[in-house]
Amino acid sequence: MKNRILCLLVRTWLVVTVLLSPTTAHAEDELLAKLPKVKNPEAHAHIVAGNARYRTKEFEKALDEYKKGLQLEDAAIFLYNIGQCDRFLNRWDDAIWVFRRFLDRAKPEPALVERVEGFIKDAEQQQAADKARTPPRDPSNAASPGESRSPQASSVP
Repeated sequence: MKNRILCLLVRTWLVVTVLLSPTTAHAEDELLAKLPKVKNPEAHAHIVAGNARYRTKEFEKALDEYKKGLQLEDAAIFLYNIGQCDRFLNRWDDAIWVFRRFLDRAKPEPALVERVEGFIKDAEQQQAADKARTPPRDPSNAASPGESRSPQASSVP
């Protein structure tokens, strides 16, 4: 009984949210709309909540919502959204991995493939730039095997 009530409340909330949400006519949105829809109402609620967080640039919270949704339903849109959050959080390794997984699993239209491959290329370039900016480790500071890196006690009284 509680599950039915919860399900009814979630569905009602989803309908109201969808009806009140602004619509956009972006080409990317149209391409994403062609992906299979999320069927599980609970997982769909995480898409809606994640999108709300994403629109307010709360990428960490949006990422959490998308990951929760992915645990409930293995839908390609979650992978795409997780990749976008990883991009905005400068988590290049994660973004590359998730976007590649998205392409393997979703088999999107060529225009979306091109777009996502662009995201991957950008992430790889950012990753390389970050590595180039990281100063090299000074080998003289590295401890040799078995040697402690802690400061030595002074012999001066």
